[in-house]
Amino acid sequence: MRLLLVIISSIIYLNGDIKIFSEDIPPFTYNNKLNKPSGIAVEVINKILSNIHGPTNIKIINFNKAFHIVKNSDNSILFPVTRTKKREKLFKWVGPLFVSSSYLYKLKEDKNIYNEKNIKNIKRIAVVRNYASTRYLIDKKYNNLFFSSHTSQSIRLLVNKKVQLADIGEMFMPFRSKQAKINYKLLENTGIKTLVHKQYIAFSRNTPDHIINKWQKELNSIKKSQLYKKILENEYKKALKRFDII
Repeated sequence: MRLLLVIISSIIYLNGDIKIFSEDIPPFTYNNKLNKPSGIAVEVINKILSNIHGPTNIKIINFNKAFHIVKNSDNSILFPVTRTKKREKLFKWVGPLFVSSSYLYKLKEDKNIYNEKNIKNIKRIAVVRNYASTRYLIDKKYNNLFFSSHTSQSIRLLVNKKVQLADIGEMFMPFRSKQAKINYKLLENTGIKTLVHKQYIAFSRNTPDHIINKWQKELNSIKKSQLYKKILENEYKKALKRFDII
């Protein structure tokens, strides 16, 4: 009986019934000029899928929407997702895919010196709702958070001086600025780190453990090979070119 369940669950994950989501977060994931999902994370996921002969129907949608779908639906995947204690029991996990950090950014013209104590007294800090770094700031009792729907919106709020600081992933900052139609050179890292993100693949809770183990084994194999480094380097360059960032 157990063997039959394993076979059935494997068929579900190989016949395209599984839904795979990501948010628009270059250089990890974004739509290329042909409107197809591309980026560092997409290439790693596609490599895993090709090795296990799985579906390749990756769909890029709003993070909050995707998060809700995968948390509340069966046979769903979201990547990349920062793994935290509060999210631990919401999903099953494979990873980490990557490690990245978020910082608070200010306008370069802003000559104020910020630290973890005095930023609690400023008027507004722009954060993206449901991001892990946002939860970190909430847990630290910051009462001056201004919630945005997307990092590009946070950047526009910062440049338009609606907020004094904005929480932005360091690796993503040039790309998010480009999406916001803002010159990223107008921004400056304050050095205040909000979170080190260990980016994972999040699976819906009903995912069989043997599927999780299979994905983890494939990811481990890719990360140990030269292919992983090659994907990181090549796809980052492609993303810079795609968004005309010099």
